[in-house]
Amino acid sequence: GAAWQNASSTPSFSWTAPSDVGGSGVNHYHVYWGTSASGTSTTDNAGVSYSPGAQASGTSNYFRVAAVDTAGNVGAWTTAVLWQYDNQAPNTPTGVTGAAAWQNASGTPSFGWTAPSDVGGSGVAHYHVYWGASSTGTSTTDNGSTSYSPGAQASGTSNYFRVAAIDTAGNEGVWTTAALWQYEIETPT
Repeated sequence: GAAWQNASSTPSFSWTAPSDVGGSGVNHYHVYWGTSASGTSTTDNAGVSYSPGAQASGTSNYFRVAAVDTAGNVGAWTTAVLWQYDNQAPNTPTGVTGAAAWQNASGTPSFGWTAPSDVGGSGVAHYHVYWGASSTGTSTTDNGSTSYSPGAQASGTSNYFRVAAIDTAGNEGVWTTAALWQYEIETPT
């Protein structure tokens, strides 16, 4: 099992057949697939593998299994395995602040934004930020909060800032529209 992943919508579980000390032998298994970490069921499964089939994005379920011997005795249930699936990117951050057309007040830009929602269910984990000369630039520079400063800039700097949200499953959202920041403190001659 895996916690919040986006690689496969079809979980598959397998286990090693236990011994039966009573002598009648393991006949089949009860499997549980649901939202409770302590859930049980009487759903039968003949072999040592199980797949509940394709799951929707946002699924967060537990899998458990218990052996049943030929005499009908049910063994202890396994510890729950959590399986979570999210293949939907988070929304785009909004309300980017800090853009400044040619100004001379501060040489240290500071940007902020409003955290977006994540429709896939895993939640926004961090952001990728871009600071550079391209209005369509992207990067994999990580940022853990809803603010960013690239540090002090030289006079004559004209750069763009963009940000994209990354969810816990690793899905990257759409990048924001570029925010232009320009700084100059040289006097005309």
